[in-house]
Amino acid sequence: DGRVVGSEAGAADSALSELFGRRVRLATAAPEDFTIDMQVASPDDAPGHGGSLVQQKLGAAYFAQAGAPSPVPATAFFDLFPLSVITTATLAHLQALQPGSLFDSRRFRMNLVVESPAEGFVENAWLGRRVSVGGAALQVTMADPRCVMTTLAQDDLPQDLEVLRAVAAHNSLPFGGGDAKYPCAGVYAVVTTPGDVTIGAPITLDG
Repeated sequence: DGRVVGSEAGAADSALSELFGRRVRLATAAPEDFTIDMQVASPDDAPGHGGSLVQQKLGAAYFAQAGAPSPVPATAFFDLFPLSVITTATLAHLQALQPGSLFDSRRFRMNLVVESPAEGFVENAWLGRRVSVGGAALQVTMADPRCVMTTLAQDDLPQDLEVLRAVAAHNSLPFGGGDAKYPCAGVYAVVTTPGDVTIGAPITLDG
């Protein structure tokens, strides 16, 4: 409606709650029990549907539930890891498998997009390996499970539920130590050696 409300103003929470039609608040730290509603697709979902809705713990809460050390602070708003990586090979492979959709890197919101001449889901083979990029070194830890966020409209990209269905049909992988498989595209990583990374920096796999 044209109002401008600063985050420091006491009216910010009420203005946002009115806009979204539900009670919301701005916060500078994630809650201790960080949980979101996540829509997950499976290959068996009917066309035009995004899959089932599950409650998923995120950030440090996920690792506390799994009994594992967390790579992110308890108050951080990370989904799981501080870094996500995808290759152009994966995007091109999905595009070939589902030519009616647009597998633009913007849909996947990655920190690093690696140009690769290879074919297929290249980074699936990076799990457990070290990656050097520019002056930094990363440890690739696990596959990156995708949710309905990849299907939403943004800029010139239309809403397209088939994006998630294609990932589910062609690259569902185990995640979190259980038997369940999730649609994955890209990988999660942690920084083991900080350093500068610029566009066009070379990338090498170690180990």
